[in-house]
Amino acid sequence: MYATPSNITGVSGVIKYANTVTDGWFANLFLLVIAVVVLITMLIRGYETSKTFLVASFMAFFFSVPFWIVEIIDSNKVLLCLAFVVGSFIWTMLDS
Repeated sequence: MYATPSNITGVSGVIKYANTVTDGWFANLFLLVIAVVVLITMLIRGYETSKTFLVASFMAFFFSVPFWIVEIIDSNKVLLCLAFVVGSFIWTMLDS
């Protein structure tokens, strides 16, 4: 059974509750949505593809660290976001 929503205090409590109710999908999809929105916005504005991937992956990494600190996601997902940042950085350096 899920925790009752009446004992939630603060933003992290709301996110933890949403993540519990969705069986861990909330935080994962939140990071994915952040990355996709940034990616599409930058592509529409005409930035280079490699730079858009770098910024989008960095934003996902930026939001994954606080989720990891409050134990909403595990370290594997943070490392995956970091791997995307490093890969995008290498792609951007090779593209220049």
